[in-house]
Amino acid sequence: MRETDQIQLQQRNAELEVLVAELRSQLQSQSVQELTKTPKAIAPSVSSVEAEFDLDTVRSLRYQITKLEHKIEQLQAEVSRRRREQESLRTSEQRYRSVVEAMHEAVMMLNAEGLIETCNASTEKILECAIDELIDRNILELGWEAIHEDGSAFDLETFPGLITAKTGIPCSEVILGLCKPEKQVTWISINSQPLFQPGQVLPYAVVVSFSDISLRRWIEEERHQLLAREQTARAEAELAREQINRVLQSITDGFVALDRSARFTYVNHAAAQILGKPARDLLGKVLWQEFPDFAETSFGQLYRRAMAEGVPLEIVDYYIPCQGWYSMRAYPAKSGVSLFFRNMTDSVETARERDQAQQALRCALQRLSFHVDNSPFAVIEWDQNLRITRWSREAEALLGWDASEVIGKQFGSWELVVPEDLGTVDRAIAQLLNGQTTRNVCTSRNVSKDGSIVPCEWYNSVLFDSSGELISVLSLILNVRERQQVEDERKAAAAELRESEERFRQLAENIEQIFWMYDVEQRKLIYISPGCQQVLGYDSQSCYEKPLSFWLNRGLPEDIPHLMKVSRQALRGKSAEATFQFQRPDQEKRWLLARAFPVRNQQGKVYRIAGIAEDITEAKHREAERQAQEQRLLLLESVVLNANDAIVITEAEPVEPPGPRIVFVNDAFTRMMGYEKHEVIGKTPRILQGPKTNWTVLKNLRSALKNWQPVITELINYHKDGSEVWIELSIFPVTDQTGHYTYWVGLQREITHRKQAEIEMRKALEKERELSELKSNFVTTVSHEFRTPLSTILSSADMLEFYAGNCSIDKQLEHIQRIQAASLNMKDLLSDILMLERADAKKVKFEPAPLNILSFCENLIDEMRLNDQAQHQIRFEPEADVSEIRGYMDAKLMRQIFTNLLSNALKYSPAESTITFRIRQDQTHVYFEVQDQGIGIPESDQVRLFEAFHRATNVGMISGNGLGLAIVKQSVEIHQGQIQLTSHENQGTMVQVMLPLRPQDTEILD
Repeated sequence: MRETDQIQLQQRNAELEVLVAELRSQLQSQSVQELTKTPKAIAPSVSSVEAEFDLDTVRSLRYQITKLEHKIEQLQAEVSRRRREQESLRTSEQRYRSVVEAMHEAVMMLNAEGLIETCNASTEKILECAIDELIDRNILELGWEAIHEDGSAFDLETFPGLITAKTGIPCSEVILGLCKPEKQVTWISINSQPLFQPGQVLPYAVVVSFSDISLRRWIEEERHQLLAREQTARAEAELAREQINRVLQSITDGFVALDRSARFTYVNHAAAQILGKPARDLLGKVLWQEFPDFAETSFGQLYRRAMAEGVPLEIVDYYIPCQGWYSMRAYPAKSGVSLFFRNMTDSVETARERDQAQQALRCALQRLSFHVDNSPFAVIEWDQNLRITRWSREAEALLGWDASEVIGKQFGSWELVVPEDLGTVDRAIAQLLNGQTTRNVCTSRNVSKDGSIVPCEWYNSVLFDSSGELISVLSLILNVRERQQVEDERKAAAAELRESEERFRQLAENIEQIFWMYDVEQRKLIYISPGCQQVLGYDSQSCYEKPLSFWLNRGLPEDIPHLMKVSRQALRGKSAEATFQFQRPDQEKRWLLARAFPVRNQQGKVYRIAGIAEDITEAKHREAERQAQEQRLLLLESVVLNANDAIVITEAEPVEPPGPRIVFVNDAFTRMMGYEKHEVIGKTPRILQGPKTNWTVLKNLRSALKNWQPVITELINYHKDGSEVWIELSIFPVTDQTGHYTYWVGLQREITHRKQAEIEMRKALEKERELSELKSNFVTTVSHEFRTPLSTILSSADMLEFYAGNCSIDKQLEHIQRIQAASLNMKDLLSDILMLERADAKKVKFEPAPLNILSFCENLIDEMRLNDQAQHQIRFEPEADVSEIRGYMDAKLMRQIFTNLLSNALKYSPAESTITFRIRQDQTHVYFEVQDQGIGIPESDQVRLFEAFHRATNVGMISGNGLGLAIVKQSVEIHQGQIQLTSHENQGTMVQVMLPLRPQDTEILD
């Protein structure tokens, strides 16, 4: 209980005792007064006294005495009760203090002003502050630094105890972190409860309790992390299970899993093919029932033995049902047995080939030794113990040791690497030996035999055998001393660049103008100098948060269209300038002169815009005053200043280099050339010239100036940003009143667009001439292609007409067949031409539908073999172990592609040569290859090979119209595919076609 309550209770008890004493004295005085009314006598008795008064008076007096005595007894009882309550409260307070002191939760009591009146030991422990330092202090005076759960600062004005003291509203579970000096954050959970006096609205005290929840928060974070890791592990396990299934389905070995009852629980694709039954027909079936003969074979005996012994077993034997040699490995487990089996029929031939391979390996090792000894790299080979087994001549030259001195030495047995770089080298070696990578690159400083330091770059690779055992490590070493020197120079240049950037930053932050940088891709301001606060009324941070549209709308309504036009011009890569009134947030209007310059990246694309904005309000005011004073002069000058053509006025002399100095330029010149007036006045026009300026024109111009003659010419000048500007320049001299030449006035008009239009017109004329030539060639080619079959038809018709009665039936049939063949050639030619025309006009119908591509190609090969009449050997080589390839193709266009490719291969290949047609697939595409051993295509013709009617120059008398490959390319592109041709003259040609199995954004026909 609070000490103030005890004091109040004691005061109340004292008041009650005083009241009782007063009542007693009143009672005694009243009795005395009543007795004094009687005659003085010698000690009258009570009965005598009663006799002297009337009965009512006595009764009234006795009643009052009884009433007062009763009231005194009540007051004495109340005093006794209050004393007992005070003692009880004192005892309760003792227990309360003991409980509070023993609590792990911190408790402290604040008065209405927020001062700490008392606190327990847990408060001292959690806050790490002595109780004496806390008592009678305000929470705000303790200087705590607190944060919210999200890391933001916690305002102690909103401390729950202070909020409850001010409002009387309790707070619960308020979380904050106390930042203790040089320690981690202590997280506490705070509750506050108000204490009220009867009839009062605000509390006279607040009880604040809080507990340290740092450990609980850490446990919760750990629990969340454990849950996240558990979910990740489950996902990885599911992924691993899926990957294992994919691996088992993709391996070429047969794999089956059987339970303890010999029932099939898993059969991969290869096993189903070897066993001759689909997996769905085997799953759940008993091995002995499906394959009764298996039990009597050595493989069945191995299976039973593995089940009995519980150890993995392997066998290689001849399996009669499959007529071949097979290897089988049995892996028993608690759930059953896993069987791997492989066709080993070719092992004998493989053994013979192994000897040949070993001989080839010895030859390869000899060649390798030759290349190692003659390599520009120093070559070192290490065994599995990192002992040197090979030390090339280049290594001897680089590091100084002979091979005989180092062969057999182990890495680390002598100082090959400077100590400071040993850590890097050890990590590189560990990556190779631990299987983290099969090759890596590291740079180190190496110590040569004479003690000199050689900076080297090591290209390391490791070789493991099939069992994963290390065979050797190969290191290729390159001296990088010169490259390091170049790198040091580059770093020095980078340091200079940083220093330059720092100077630029200091300049930008100290000039009165506003320098800014805008990112085009992110569409936001990325830098603005501090001068923006004074000029624009916004600080830098506020400027970064505002979009481009905000700044445009800060201009006056009449300036906004021009500002939008200028901004678009800058975004398109041209320098721009605008003068406008800007409305500050305080409604003050300021005149600004803003200039924007595009910044391009290495690809020439505008990715940033740099600009300078200058407050020209004072200048505008001075200009207005000057205009008022010199209105007539400004009116005259406006003709020059507002001219669309740029005007440049220079001194009259000297004419010879460096030339006369500029004394005036108008605004059109500034807009045209990008230079401000102060940047060119005092300079010579040579600053506008550049690499493409025609020096012959300048020479003629100088000759005219020497003779004081006006001249008009066209030449290239250069914008301030380095871009080329075509101008039409008119120069004439100006004389004074005495006739002396004082100035040259130059009028220059930008004709860049006109020049570009002229260039475009020349290109268009050239394109039109090419189209005309192409049209003429097309007509000539088509005429020639039609003329030949028409001549054949007419000739045969004339022969039939002339010999109508004297010609034999066989002769007539021969002429009729010629006419039919010629007609078919004309029909095919017309079809090809129409096909090309429809493809160019995007009118070819593309109707992909489900197609067995493998069967389609086999049928097409059969047709080509039939038409070829065994003149060539046509080999069809589909991907191994593939029974079918299905996709969505247009069969008509597919026939045009591969009929043309195979026909060309047959047509341009000698008899009895081989034509190879290959096909393979992956998950998304199918790949075709048509390869011949024909005449090939000259390299000069390969550029125009897919143009209509173009034929190679080496075709000779071989017939053809030059449309086949053009049709092939169009059909491949309609399929959303790609075609590539590789050819060497007199060696043959290979055409590769890649088509998607399912074209995108195309309606598929059922």
